[in-house]
Amino acid sequence: MSKGKILLTTFTFPPQRNGSCHLALQYACGLRDKGYEVEILTSPDARRTPADCDGFRVVEFDVRGNNRLGNPVRGQVKAYQDYLRAYDGDLI
Repeated sequence: MSKGKILLTTFTFPPQRNGSCHLALQYACGLRDKGYEVEILTSPDARRTPADCDGFRVVEFDVRGNNRLGNPVRGQVKAYQDYLRAYDGDLI
């Protein structure tokens, strides 16, 4: 029985290799090991395989940009927002 459902949002996730990706995977594994159902929301990567996902459900949206840096957010923004609004878990 799951303690609850958690959605982790991260710009990067394996197979990418960087600090954010590593930290997101460590959080996900730690929460799963404590009994939580964890889902990952991240950007797409054509190299991603089920082995990279470590058993997690990974949902991908192609959203890019950063309004703070003068680079408008673009891509699947509405679909991403709709997914967040519809998420039926306990924590995002």
